[in-house]
Amino acid sequence: VKTKPGANNNPSRGFYDLWSNTNPLDQELEGKEAWFLEQTKRKRPKRPIKRQQKPSQVSAIEVIAPGGSYNPTFESHQALLLAAHEVEVKKRRTEEKINRQVSLPSAAELPTKETVLQELCQGLLEDSEEQEPDALPSGNTKAAEGPVWNVFSCEKKTERDRKREKIFKRQELRIKEQKQARER
Repeated sequence: VKTKPGANNNPSRGFYDLWSNTNPLDQELEGKEAWFLEQTKRKRPKRPIKRQQKPSQVSAIEVIAPGGSYNPTFESHQALLLAAHEVEVKKRRTEEKINRQVSLPSAAELPTKETVLQELCQGLLEDSEEQEPDALPSGNTKAAEGPVWNVFSCEKKTERDRKREKIFKRQELRIKEQKQARER
């Protein structure tokens, strides 16, 4: 036989303190094993991880500096202009730095054969410290005047030339080996 529950607004019905440590609904579960409680007690459903994540890491509204409002004070507006100016100066400096690194040197700054030869011979001629750097052999004076990109620049060897050099090196090695064999 089911009993009909009473009305919620009935003042004579029993009540309990919602915030107290003794909850009448938990009294029947006291003294039970933890595994039993874990299996039978109703739990709140686990909240999906998707619900815990914010849709975007960026705040909903980006707050601007005080100098960007409709009627800013003179000082805050000047501070905002100064910050914008610093950003632009920084951009310009990086562009100029890249342009300096990428640009080709002028014709006056290009190395000549004479300066390249001086750089290559630097430190090699320790005995001839008395000699001036102008006393180094310069070769053809007409060719020394023009700019030189690379001292070792020459025409690319063809496959035929490379094979010929390879054969020549092998022959030299054979001759050396034969000489060593004769000396033994």
